[in-house]
Amino acid sequence: MSNEIESKLDQIKGRVLQILHNNHEARNNDLYLQWVYLTQYENIPMPTLTINEYVRLSSIMESIRRTRQRIQNTQKKYPPTEFSIALKRRWVEEEWRRYFSP
Repeated sequence: MSNEIESKLDQIKGRVLQILHNNHEARNNDLYLQWVYLTQYENIPMPTLTINEYVRLSSIMESIRRTRQRIQNTQKKYPPTEFSIALKRRWVEEEWRRYFSP
């Protein structure tokens, strides 16, 4: 993988981590996470995204989703705040409840 691609993926990961840390709704909804990312970091005026912009951004949007998956499912950070979403993403109930216990 080229340094440029690795650098871009690292940048996406850092930004996704920041969004997940600050925005609980983004933990539950990939479309919302992508919307926050695109408006905050790509300066895309939503919801006026044209089809050409959508096509251009589709690889970034997929990278955002995959990064969220890795952060939540592999690193076990910033889990979904809604239990029904956690179940769909195969979180074990005890593990999810332990994360939110005081």
